[in-house]
Amino acid sequence: MPPEFMDALDRRRMLIGTAALILVPGCAKGGTAVKDSGTGAGSGGDGADGSDGADGADGGDGADGSDGADGGDGADGGDGGGSSEWASGGTASVDPDHYPDPFASGAPATCALTCAAALGPCHAEVNLVRRDVSEGILGLPTRMAFRLVRADDCTPVVDAEVEIWMTDRDGRYSGPTTNDGTATGSDSTDFCTDGGITADVTFQRGTQTTDAEGKVAFDAVFPGWYPGRAIHVHLRVLEAEGFTLTTQFYFDDVLADELYVGHPDYLHRPGDGEGDRRTRLEDERHGVDMAPYVFATTRTDQGALLAAMELALRRNTDEGECFA
Repeated sequence: MPPEFMDALDRRRMLIGTAALILVPGCAKGGTAVKDSGTGAGSGGDGADGSDGADGADGGDGADGSDGADGGDGADGGDGGGSSEWASGGTASVDPDHYPDPFASGAPATCALTCAAALGPCHAEVNLVRRDVSEGILGLPTRMAFRLVRADDCTPVVDAEVEIWMTDRDGRYSGPTTNDGTATGSDSTDFCTDGGITADVTFQRGTQTTDAEGKVAFDAVFPGWYPGRAIHVHLRVLEAEGFTLTTQFYFDDVLADELYVGHPDYLHRPGDGEGDRRTRLEDERHGVDMAPYVFATTRTDQGALLAAMELALRRNTDEGECFA
């Protein structure tokens, strides 16, 4: 293994403790079952060492939409079930209008407070209002759909800014990341990008505003991994009174296992080598039930991944929150 890779890997391992999600037992939301019409739901973590930057996405045909995946209790495949094959080549390979609404069934299943998690070292202060955050990079097209409600009365959280960020398929973050999450406040760019992404690239980052039902969605590619973290997505909510939640969400190990041994966009990084091993969600639990923070997923009829998550927020920043 080249020495420069080992240096970058060592830097990542040193910083993993500052970025890991540790939830307070008893504060997590209850019971998000994970179902799937064509595969198990997948677990995710931050990415690893890199290959190329923003790869071009292939075009593709799109069939019509499948019936909805049910959010909260878990997304299922609907009446027609999902495609038998995963789509590849990025978000342009599917019709963005084909995704069903995973929350079409109505009321939220649970309104227990969603716990906070670390901001992490790879956040970037960029204001990118957009649904498709992929910027044309390769990977499994993935829609991440969220519904935000109040923990005290289950009413929708309206007009809140929801920001997400995650790695590319090679486990690298984009953008000008300059806070390593430690007291030194040193530049985290090399750690986050693995030294392979320039600061002007901003893939897998974006912001949307919740609608009248508290819903928001993003189109991305399934993120990659790097040693020490399960594959995950960062999320932050900004309301008029300030940031009311910063947290992280995951994909089930079964889905991640399937993609890294069978999906053409991920085969080059299976994460099963000595010293280069993908961290599974089960290894990051720390004795805490992570199920409420695992996306409910389904494979759509065009072979894309639909990932749904319901969040319950405190009403204002003066209220207590559960966090590490």
